[in-house]
Amino acid sequence: MKVSIITIAYNNLDGLKNTYRSIRQQTFHDYEWIVIDGNSTDGTKEFIQEHKAEIAFWCSEPDKGVYNAQNKGTQHAKGEYCIYMNSGDSFYSDDVLERIFEKNLDADVIYGGWMPIFEDGRAVEGNVPEVADLAYFFDDNMCHQSMLIKTEAVLNRPYDESFRIYADWDEWLALYMQGKRFERIDLIICNFMVGGISTGDNASERLKEDRKEEIRRINERYYNEPLRKSMKRVVPILREYNAWKSWMG
Repeated sequence: MKVSIITIAYNNLDGLKNTYRSIRQQTFHDYEWIVIDGNSTDGTKEFIQEHKAEIAFWCSEPDKGVYNAQNKGTQHAKGEYCIYMNSGDSFYSDDVLERIFEKNLDADVIYGGWMPIFEDGRAVEGNVPEVADLAYFFDDNMCHQSMLIKTEAVLNRPYDESFRIYADWDEWLALYMQGKRFERIDLIICNFMVGGISTGDNASERLKEDRKEEIRRINERYYNEPLRKSMKRVVPILREYNAWKSWMG
């Protein structure tokens, strides 16, 4: 099995249907689909049961949040890679998985572009880094729907559930510090719906403060104080250098 597509759902039936259609339309078929539902009451469970023959594993039960559900899904993954494509999210094109795996990449994390879809229908391509490193992750996150991560890596270092909002950001830094190899692929991998706890623009003041606090915790975990001060000065320079190096080949 090449890839496990893990979908987290909660009371978003229309979104889940959209994700299901996107997965079923893929021209690449060496995948399994795992659905972790947080005990929805809007017909999601019935939809999952209707399509259970197409699902490698599913459950519908209360959980402790998005990253608890993602960890739960990973425990059942049999693919070499996993990708977290949550309800409402979709692949950018029907052949995107085929185009990724035809390149025979072997990085621990394969990442590409993402297309955020805003509530008013606007779509603006995400800011994909040329190089995923300490300079990038110091003040920016990456869209997990656009990343294929070796399942073994996530099993060995699950998402830290003490982070309610940015456990993915923390995960990328943890994997990077372990020496895991990140490789960019020049493809837009996903559409994702803006509006969750980590991306929504209409967040409450409390949520905005919670975001800042989690980013502070992540920075303090991976960057000591002298490094944090240095990063504020050198990150713009490093990003320009990485972009130039990538352009030069």
